[in-house]
Amino acid sequence: MAQSVLSVRMDSDTKAAFAAFCEEVGMSVSTAINLFARQTLRERRIPFEISTEPAHTRTASQPAQRVLSRDEIATAVAQAAMRKPGILRVMLFGSYARGEARPDSDIDLRVSYDEGTLTLFGLSEFLQDVQAATGKSVDIVSRHDLGNDEFAREIERDGVTIYERP
Repeated sequence: MAQSVLSVRMDSDTKAAFAAFCEEVGMSVSTAINLFARQTLRERRIPFEISTEPAHTRTASQPAQRVLSRDEIATAVAQAAMRKPGILRVMLFGSYARGEARPDSDIDLRVSYDEGTLTLFGLSEFLQDVQAATGKSVDIVSRHDLGNDEFAREIERDGVTIYERP
């Protein structure tokens, strides 16, 4: 696939903080922006809520969140995956896999599935089932979303398999 350059204007403090965050989570700024663009196109929406209110104001009325254990996530994933025969393997990556999750952390999953058995609608149902069981926002990526870039290799290297169909 041909590559092209995207130029984005932002204040220097935001740029530096974003670059530092990307380095902290082990990805390049370019990879982060590519993932954002792909997820936006895949979901046909901006993948987060845009608000001018401070985060603490928006979440004050919501139930207190907590950090889930890896076993709690694995159980929720296994229960949801058992209802979707096309799901072959699920890897946990990101802050939960690294043991660095905070109460407001989302759950990042890489899902391997049989395209002949599982439709995108079925994958969406799986995502909703895991979200309902955990009470957390869940982000799913597949090999189609990742391609063969550095982020895909990083997930394979650092991710933790939490479900594999027998």
